[in-house]
Amino acid sequence: MLGVIRQFCGSSVQIVVAVFTLPLVAFFGQGDQKRGFLLTIIAFGVISLILILNTFFQIRERFTIKEIRHQPIKKVMQMLWHNKQWLTISVVIFLYWLVTAIKNQTTVYYFKYTLHNEGLVPWANSFTLAALIGVLLIMHLTSSRSKKKTMAIGIIVAFIGQCILSLGVYGGTLPILFSGILLNSIGHGIVVGLVSIMIADTIRYGMTMGIQAEGILASTDDLGVNLGLGLGGLVTAGLFHVAGYLPNHAQNDATLHMININYVWLPLVIYLLMLLVLYFYDEERMQIAIKNKNVTE
Repeated sequence: MLGVIRQFCGSSVQIVVAVFTLPLVAFFGQGDQKRGFLLTIIAFGVISLILILNTFFQIRERFTIKEIRHQPIKKVMQMLWHNKQWLTISVVIFLYWLVTAIKNQTTVYYFKYTLHNEGLVPWANSFTLAALIGVLLIMHLTSSRSKKKTMAIGIIVAFIGQCILSLGVYGGTLPILFSGILLNSIGHGIVVGLVSIMIADTIRYGMTMGIQAEGILASTDDLGVNLGLGLGGLVTAGLFHVAGYLPNHAQNDATLHMININYVWLPLVIYLLMLLVLYFYDEERMQIAIKNKNVTE
């Protein structure tokens, strides 16, 4: 429940940012996009700093075992290497944010240069509100199946939504395209909503190995976010550069083709990779170890 509430609020803010970024750029820039983006990011940065500092000063540690906390970094690293479930879910997290970055960044290019209607970007992003439905579905889905199976369902739903999106892209039909975004977002909500919950399980699994290192294990979420978003931006920019992209100009056929590859095909490949990696997440073995060691929250 706590994990779902956390992600519901987090996803809500991500959607707000996705929907209102371009309108804020237009408001602050008054025709100057460079100035508009700069002021928008400064505003987001100030808000983020205030919220992060508030979290730092308000949070208190409630559960700790003195005998196994604050272990030497060498022991912690050994535990991380043997914590296969943590390694697996860390890769899934990275892939999730990689595909999210590629899709989110390419959305603007697709509507601006392929459909020649940048004004549709906020509308397309508004359909990502459906991610909140996915987050709320977690409680129902996990009541009758494992978290691993629930996450697999989320990835499959996202994959099917992406397939529908591709039909809209190549058929030039906006209702089908928006339907694909909506279904894809529901799948994304299920996946990202489970991340912090499953990381918590790997933390308890690490405690069965005699190491309490929730700080390092939990940080994999933020590492995956930053690494995935960073590399996703690098991939998008690099591929567009190779194709001959020129900002604010009519694009050549190679660039338009590359936009479709980024918007349609790369995400499909990454979803399949996520399913493959998740297959190696041995949730049953982990839960048995936690139960046998009587590691409680």
